[in-house]
Amino acid sequence: MQIKDRIIDFRRVPAQELLENPNNWRVHGYTQKETMKDAFEEIGFADAVIAWESPEGLMLIDGHLRKDLAPDMEIPVLVTDLNQEEADKLIMSYDPLSAMAGIDSSTLQALIDKAAFDSETLNNMIRNVAESVTVPHVIPSTYYDEFRELTDEEIQRRQEEMEGHFANYVTEIEEGHIDLACPNCGHDFQMDRATLMSQTREANKLRQEQQNGS
Repeated sequence: MQIKDRIIDFRRVPAQELLENPNNWRVHGYTQKETMKDAFEEIGFADAVIAWESPEGLMLIDGHLRKDLAPDMEIPVLVTDLNQEEADKLIMSYDPLSAMAGIDSSTLQALIDKAAFDSETLNNMIRNVAESVTVPHVIPSTYYDEFRELTDEEIQRRQEEMEGHFANYVTEIEEGHIDLACPNCGHDFQMDRATLMSQTREANKLRQEQQNGS
């Protein structure tokens, strides 16, 4: 596969000159903003935002929160040669693709043990990630091979096996899907019942393996 390099420039641009993308679908709540402020204070601005050359000027694809939190700063920008449609595709898929990554719990724990933050907010954020490792946040494609019809009784039993990770956040069960709210950010989303139960099986298997290894 031939992969195109779409980065055409690197610039330091005053934050106020970067245009907000009207198609930015991510919502940054108070907790995330305060946590990002702590990260800025402790680490600094250590990543570039991404933008495209729109007819109106440089328009953000990724980095809206960082821009908002550093309004008086010249921030690093990766400039792409994407067109409108391509920029829309990237802003739509950028975060979901990152979220598909799994978690190596042993490596994460080793990092926690040797690199504590000064900010308790950041430490809590990382601890929450570590504690959620037994409930995968992604749906590997192999799970789709396991789909099957489940009774309400089996759904209830498997929800109880999840030890409260999602059980307290189930708001509604309808035929074919379950409405959930993320315990970390409060984001509402839907998951079909078979996928949720498949993730439960995988989580229970991983937890059992960890218990057996300890």
